[in-house]
Amino acid sequence: MRADRSSQYGNNILTALSPREAAQLHASCRTLELNYGDVLFDAGDRLRHVYFPTSGLVSLLTHISDGSSWRAGS
Repeated sequence: MRADRSSQYGNNILTALSPREAAQLHASCRTLELNYGDVLFDAGDRLRHVYFPTSGLVSLLTHISDGSSWRAGS
């Protein structure tokens, strides 16, 4: 059964939920299409949403005090 849900959700966190937990979470979720370069949130923003990517890539970019940048995975 987990294999079927895995292909349905495309996200390991969502796949790990029980069917009851998944149903409760999905009741308050919506699908959001993002484009290359879209920003999920900026430093200092209040976190208002949780994202569960089901395809694509999300990266973390951090500005360091010396003005340089660091990207997760680099």
